[in-house]
Parts: sequence; structure tokens; C-alpha cells
Amino acid sequence: MRFSKDLKFGILQTLVFYIFGFITSWIIYLIFGHTYIHAPGLHHIAILLIFLIGIIWTLISVIYFFSKKKTDNLKGIIITNLILILIFIMYLSVIVNF
Repeated sequence: MRFSKDLKFGILQTLVFYIFGFITSWIIYLIFGHTYIHAPGLHHIAILLIFLIGIIWTLISVIYFFSKKKTDNLKGIIITNLILILIFIMYLSVIVNF
């Protein structure tokens, strides 16, 4: 299976977004810590925002993909976002069930 240059760029673009977001939340944790254990810390809120922005980005990309242009770049963004969102949901479901 050969990936086109645009598909690779879409995948890379999405991965850079998530890596930047998780590094940002890690820095927030290092700066502020998690002092009050009965509420989510700022780093949890940052991760939630990354997740919500990823969902919105996926929805916009899907709408744009099916209504305007079917580019390989959008295909890479959609596939990578869906994989990462599903992994995040499965991770949360495992944590909640334990």
C-alpha cells in the first residue's frame, strides 16, 4: 500500500496537533500540579479541550471532504483523527470501568 504525499502530510499534521496538545497539558501539569484531588486539574481540562477540538476538526473535515473536495490531505486528517478519538474513548471506558 502506497501513501500519497498529501495523505502523509494530513497524518503528520494531525499527529503534530495532538503531540503539541499533550505536551502543552504536560507543561500545565508541571507548572500547576494537581493540588485539589476532588476536581479535575487544569491538565485534564486541557486534554478535554484537545479531544473536543479534535472532534470538531474531524466533523468539519468530513463535511468539507464530502461536500467540496475529496483530497488525500483531508482523508489523512479524517483517518488519523478517528483513530485517535476511538483510542481515547476506549482508554476512558477502561478507566471508568475499573
